[in-house]
Amino acid sequence: MRNHPVSVFMKPSLQASRPAALLLCLGLLALAPGRVAALGGRYLDITTSGYAGSAPLTNFPLLVRLSTNITDFSYSQCRPDGADLSFYDAGFHRVAHEIDTWDTNGTSLVWVCVPEMTNSTTARLVFGAPSAVAPAFTTNGAVWADGYRAVWHMDDGTGDNNILDSTANRFGGVKQAAGAPAETDAVVGKGQLFASNYINLTGLKDTSTTHTVSMWIKGSSSAAGQYVFDVETGRFLIGWSTDTTAGKIGLYRSAWGIFGNTPSLDVWHHIAVCCSGTAATLYVDGVPYGTQAGYSGVGFSGQAALGSRYSIAS
Repeated sequence: MRNHPVSVFMKPSLQASRPAALLLCLGLLALAPGRVAALGGRYLDITTSGYAGSAPLTNFPLLVRLSTNITDFSYSQCRPDGADLSFYDAGFHRVAHEIDTWDTNGTSLVWVCVPEMTNSTTARLVFGAPSAVAPAFTTNGAVWADGYRAVWHMDDGTGDNNILDSTANRFGGVKQAAGAPAETDAVVGKGQLFASNYINLTGLKDTSTTHTVSMWIKGSSSAAGQYVFDVETGRFLIGWSTDTTAGKIGLYRSAWGIFGNTPSLDVWHHIAVCCSGTAATLYVDGVPYGTQAGYSGVGFSGQAALGSRYSIAS
């Protein structure tokens, strides 16, 4: 197997121990602005829509977008770093959140761990307390504590040579070289532009044999030999376009299994490979795309990477 030049934008996460729960389009509607006198701040009530499932989702990481276009919300009323933000569920219990992107001149992205998500869930954002201090859960991975092994928001980490994992497991990655791949704008915050390069994730571990690997991806080519996620131990390799059949997306264990045609190019897709002990199913934009019934589960350890390469050693 060999790799080929490819430009791919990615925003991935790895979840273990439970099936994927996909909610691709959440409508966020800010309602009933007002003041919270006891907290010394203001609030916005947020309701959700877009989830069509019959069962509630538990401990769901909800993406909340804040911007200057929201009525009665102003960055001037917040602390400069957003440390005063706090979120509450319908019972007014405080819930964990994590700031992905904070841009006082544009759109900010905040992940909120909602205890129960339905198509009518309500949460409350409180802001404006001048002496507020951000609690530990904003940085310690609490938002992702329910089954996530790794979550990479794909912005540059402590420099342009690494990315950080938002979970408490801290499975960060090291780029092939500084600026390679390069940080770029993506569908949610920042992403990385892969062009025949990779991010080394060696150290990523998961003893479970059931996994969900999901990401936002925009590919510019369907040429053969384009890999987006690879664990070398036991071999678990997701190919945007496999090296045996160009234009086919698949999963390699001991041989390539094909899910279907490579999704359309130059547009963002959400893909999720959901692996039980006996089958692997690919979802594209929330819709089942193909299944490998003969899949055999494997744990993750050893050398691993995001991006276009077959072996770090070679």
